[in-house]
Amino acid sequence: MSRLLSACFTRLSRHRVFWLGMVIMFVWSALMLIAGNQYEQRILDDFFFEYAPVVGGFCAVFISLFLATDYSDGTIRNKIVVGHSRKAVYLSNMIVCLMAGIMMNAAWILAMLTIGVPLFGWFESGTIVVLGYLLITVFMIAAFVSIFTMISMLNQHKASAAVTALLTFLLILFVASYCNNRLHEPEMYSARPVFTGNVVELSEPTQNPNYVSGNMRRIYGFLVDFLPAGQGILMANMEAMHPLLMPLYSLIIVSSTTIVGVLIFQRRDLK
Repeated sequence: MSRLLSACFTRLSRHRVFWLGMVIMFVWSALMLIAGNQYEQRILDDFFFEYAPVVGGFCAVFISLFLATDYSDGTIRNKIVVGHSRKAVYLSNMIVCLMAGIMMNAAWILAMLTIGVPLFGWFESGTIVVLGYLLITVFMIAAFVSIFTMISMLNQHKASAAVTALLTFLLILFVASYCNNRLHEPEMYSARPVFTGNVVELSEPTQNPNYVSGNMRRIYGFLVDFLPAGQGILMANMEAMHPLLMPLYSLIIVSSTTIVGVLIFQRRDLK
C-alpha cells in the first residue's frame, strides 16, 4: 500500500488539473473577499464556507480525469500484474483523491485567512464553531470523493467517467437545493396592502400552498442533511441544525460506496 500511495502522490504532484483546481479555489476566494469588502456590515463568516455547495463539482472533474488516466495509460493493470491487490489499488487511489480534495479546500481557506482576516477581522461565530463546521466539511468532501472514486474506478473511459461524475454531482446538488428551498417556504403569506378606493387596508394572512409539513418535511430535512451537496448548502449558510449527525451520514456514504466499489472492481475485467 505504501508504494501505491507514494506512486499516486508523485503523479498527483504533476497533475495539471489538480494544480488548476488549487489556483481556481484560491483566486475565487480572494476575488469574493475583495468584492465583498465594498459592502458594509459583511463579516468573514459570510464568505468562509461559500465553496461548500460546489466543491463536489471540483472533486468530480478532478477524480474522473485523474483516475481515468490510470486506465488509458495501463497503469492500473500494471499495478495488479506486479502483485498489488485490487483492493489496495482502489483504496490507495481513493486516499490520494481525498487528500487532493482536502488540499483544494485548504487553498480556499488559505485565501480566506490571509486576505479575509485583514479585511473583515476574525470570525464572529467563534473559533470553535468554525472548526466544527470545517470538520463537517472534511467528512462531506470524503463522501463526494467516495462517490466519484467508485464511478471513476468502474468506468474505463475517460470521457464517460467525467460526464457521469459531473452529472451525478449536478443531480445531487439539484435534489439538495430543491429540498432546501421547499423547507424554506413560509407557512403563511404575510398580510399585504389592499387598495379600496382611497382607503388602504391590510389583507388577512393566507396559507402558502407550497409549505411542506408532516412526514414530507422530515424526509426533505433528512435528504438535506444526508446528501453531501445538502450539507454544503447548510455549511455555506452556516445553518447546520444537526451537526453531529451530518458526519455520521457522510461516513455511511463513504463506507457503502467504498464497499460496493471494491467488490465490483475486484470482479471487473480490466482491458
